[in-house]
Order: sequence, then C-alpha cells, then structure tokens
Amino acid sequence: MKWYQSLKVQIAGILLLQIVLVTVMSGFSLYGLTLRKHDYAILNLVGQLRVISQSVVSQGVNYKQFAPRDYESYERDLKLYNRSLQSHLSDYSAIIKGFETRILPADLTGKSEPVYCNWDEPSIRQLNKTASNWRTFEAGLLKSLGSDKAQPRLESAAEYIVENGESLIDSSENIALAFQKMMEVKLNNISYLNSFQLRYS
Repeated sequence: MKWYQSLKVQIAGILLLQIVLVTVMSGFSLYGLTLRKHDYAILNLVGQLRVISQSVVSQGVNYKQFAPRDYESYERDLKLYNRSLQSHLSDYSAIIKGFETRILPADLTGKSEPVYCNWDEPSIRQLNKTASNWRTFEAGLLKSLGSDKAQPRLESAAEYIVENGESLIDSSENIALAFQKMMEVKLNNISYLNSFQLRYS
C-alpha cells in the first residue's frame, strides 16, 4: 500500500483541507466586515445627498414665498439663507467628487482613514447621471446668484431652485437606491460565504 493510501494520511489531509477552508472563510468574513463598515459610511453619504437636496429645495421654496423687501431683511438672509445654501453646495459637491474618484477622505466620512470604493456597473451609470445632473443644477444656480458674492441675487436663486429642484431630489434619490441595491448584493454574497463556512467547517 502506498503512503498516500493510508488512513492516517487521508485523515490528516481532510483535517488540513478543513483548516485551509476555515482560514480562507475567516479571511472572507473579516473582509466582509470591513466592506460592511465601508458600506455604512457610503450609505450615510448618499443619505446626506438626499437630505441636502430636500433642504435646498425646501429653503428655496420658503425664501421665494417670503423674500425680503427691505435692506435689513436682505442682510439677515445673507447671514442665514445664503450661508446655509453655500454650505449645502459645498457638501454636495464634496460627496459627488469623492464618489467619482472612489476615494472618500476621512473628513468626509468621520473615519480615521480614507475609504476606498468599488462600484458595480449600475451604480457607476447612476453616479454619472447624478454627477452630470448636479453640475448642471449647480451651474444654473451659481449663474442665478450672480458674480457679486457680496450681494448675491438670493431671490433669483430661489426661483431657479423652485423651477429645477425636483430633478435634484429625484437624482439624489436614484443614486441612493442604486447604491442600496449594490450593498444588498454584497451582503447576500457575504451571507452565502458565511453559510458555506458553517456547512463545511
């Protein structure tokens, strides 16, 4: 009888195979947990896009309805409405840029290091649409505000937002849905690997 036909060798081979499988599956599980942590950060950011778009439109509608008719009120709105609007524009642009470069800086996610992203094809297509829609919206809004940063045309900007804001909301909603579907696929894959590990370990 050859050495590889002995019972001890066969048992040792089976045990070694199980150890390798458990090690590989454990590695996949740890990798999956890391992905999930990244996914939460990503979903938080797409959630912010939805909140920002809704806030921009809501504030624009409110400003158009109650636009100031005196200098004091306008000066107040420069400090309140304009500051809030500029902050929203900056935040939305930063998130979109991070998604496009697939690198989310730590100051964007609140984590200790950057998050590196991988998108599936449907998410990439929707990201391209959302980014294009955002740049069109932002360009039109900045044009409405005018070139005088000290005296921006807030009422004109609010009118632009009222007329074009729904597309921004829809676009933000669409990218959130696309990313959610992508995360669900990842989660299903991780669950399958975990089930495989339990079955064969």
